[in-house]
Amino acid sequence: MRINERSGKALATPEPVTTPSPYTGHPSFSQGARKIAYVELIRKSNLYSIAFDPVRGKAVGQPQPVTQGLRELADPDLSPDGKWLAFASRGKQENIFIIRTDGTGLRQLTDNAYRERAPRWSPDGKRIAFQCNRTGKFEIWTVNPDGSELHQLTYESRGSALACLWSEDGTRLAYVIHGLGFVLTDVKGPWKEHPLEPTGAPGGWFAPMDWSRDGRKLAGHLRRSADGLSTGIGTYSVESRDFQRLTESGTFPIWLNDGRRLLFNSAGAIRLIDTGSGAAHDVLSVAPSEVYLGFAISRDNRQIYFSLLSSDADLWLINLNNGDDTK
Repeated sequence: MRINERSGKALATPEPVTTPSPYTGHPSFSQGARKIAYVELIRKSNLYSIAFDPVRGKAVGQPQPVTQGLRELADPDLSPDGKWLAFASRGKQENIFIIRTDGTGLRQLTDNAYRERAPRWSPDGKRIAFQCNRTGKFEIWTVNPDGSELHQLTYESRGSALACLWSEDGTRLAYVIHGLGFVLTDVKGPWKEHPLEPTGAPGGWFAPMDWSRDGRKLAGHLRRSADGLSTGIGTYSVESRDFQRLTESGTFPIWLNDGRRLLFNSAGAIRLIDTGSGAAHDVLSVAPSEVYLGFAISRDNRQIYFSLLSSDADLWLINLNNGDDTK
C-alpha cells in the first residue's frame, strides 16, 4: 500500500502480493524496495495411534497413522464403543469430522465458514458436543454422528463457552467461560449455569479437560488472567471444590482408569504424573514434531490417539521488477 512517508497516511488501496504459500509472514523490503523477503510456513497435523502399557506407564512400539494429508487435524476424541474418532480441522476452515480408528469411513459432519472445535462424544454415543462461533461468539452445540440435528445447547453465556465435557453418566456438562472460569449444568433439567470457583487455585481460571470415571474429579489446566497462557495442570473435586495444583506447566490432562494418574501434554510430548506422589515421567516424545493440543485414550487404557504436528519453513524472495519468484 502506498503511503505518505511523512504522515503515514494511505495514498491508495492495498494491493495483494500473491505468494505460493498457505502461510506468509515476516516480510522485509530490500533497500531499494524492489524485493521482498518472506518466510513460507507449511504446517500439517494428522491423527496417529500408539499402544500404551498402563502398568508401566509407557508407550509401546511406534506411532501408526490414522489419517494422511496436508490439513491440520486436532482434538481427537474416542467414541464410547472405541470404534470412531471425532476430530476437528484447523486453519481456514474449522469443521467437525469422524473417522474409524483404522482410518476408514471418514465423514464430515459440518461444512461452513464458522470455527468449530473440540468435539466430545456423549456417553451414549448418540451426540457429539463441540464449540462453534456461528452466533458471533463461541457457544456449545451438538450434532449427531451422521451429521443430522445440529442443535445449540448454550445461549447468552457471560462469555465464549469452550471445551465442554460430558459427565460419565451423561447428566451433567462442564465447560469453560473464557476468561472467567468454568461452569456445571444439568443436561436433562432446566438449563442453568452454575459457576464454580476452585478453592486454593492461584490467580487465573481453571479449564477442565477430562472427567474422572467415578465423576468425583475434573482434571484441567490453569489459564493466566492477563494473557490466557497455561500455567500448569491440576485437579478439582466436584464435592469439596478443592483444587490441587500438580505442575507449573503442561496442558490437556486426561485420567487413567485408576483415578490416580494423569497423562498430559508437556511442550509437545506426553508425560504421566501420579496425583498422589507427584512423580512424573515421559511417555512419548515425537521430536522434532510435537503432539498437537489434546489427545484421547481407549477405555482399557491400552491405546492413545493423538495429533502429530510437523512444520516446514523456507525463505523466499520476491522480485517486484518482473514478478518472478526466486527461492
